[in-house]
Amino acid sequence: MTRRGWALFAAMAVIWGIPYLLIKIAVGQLTPASLVFLRTAIG
Repeated sequence: MTRRGWALFAAMAVIWGIPYLLIKIAVGQLTPASLVFLRTAIG
């Protein structure tokens, strides 16, 4: 694979992995009502 291919692969891994990290942080820091509101507000 080319360097560009590896860079794109790494970028996609980061993009797909970040939501799981943010969910883990949000569950520990926010109330369920806040999570529902934020998910609804963001879309």
